[in-house]
Formats: sequence, structure tokens, C-alpha cells
Amino acid sequence: RSCSDLYEPGMVSDEYTIDPDGPRSGVEPFQVYCDMNSQGKGVTVISHDSEDRTEVTNHAHAGSYMRDVTYHASMDQIRALILVSESCKQFIKYECYNSVISNGGTDYAWW
Repeated sequence: RSCSDLYEPGMVSDEYTIDPDGPRSGVEPFQVYCDMNSQGKGVTVISHDSEDRTEVTNHAHAGSYMRDVTYHASMDQIRALILVSESCKQFIKYECYNSVISNGGTDYAWW
């Protein structure tokens, strides 16, 4: 069902196929990365197409840069996983050089 359900001590972190809503029902099984070294349990990681650093230049106006993120699972598969999960987190890393997210009440970046 999830990496947490697959977890056994000594398992290796790797790509695994999970089926959150079980066999013969709902969504198709899909591949995820299982972090089997995290906090003594399996943590399910769904990859996406924006994991590498992206240089953004010449976007001075608020909201002038936009990027779609495509996950390697459908929204139905992600919803099924959320329903059987203890918690759910999304991590966004923003690295900047001479860039601002907000200044004087004006937001320049959001998600």
C-alpha cells in the first residue's frame, strides 16, 4: 500500500511499486522511491520533473516566471496515497542570489 507498509528493518532505500488502494480496485500501482532509512519507517517519495536546479534570469516583474511541476504519478494515485498515509509533506527549495520573494508588501514569488 505504501513504503511504510512495505518497511522491514534492513530493507534498502530504492524504487518500489506500491498500490495504495490495494489490488483489483481503484488506481493502478505506480513506482515511487522508498526511503527506508528515515526514522525507522518507510517514507514514500513521489518524484517530479523539476528536481534539478533551474536558473531563472530576466524576470523582474512579480509573477513573470512560472513553472509547472509534473509528478510521476497521477492526481488519483497521489490522492489514494494521501488517504492511507499518516502525514503528507511537500518540499520546495528556493535558492536565490540578489533575489527577493517579497519586498514592501509586493510578492515576487509564490506557489
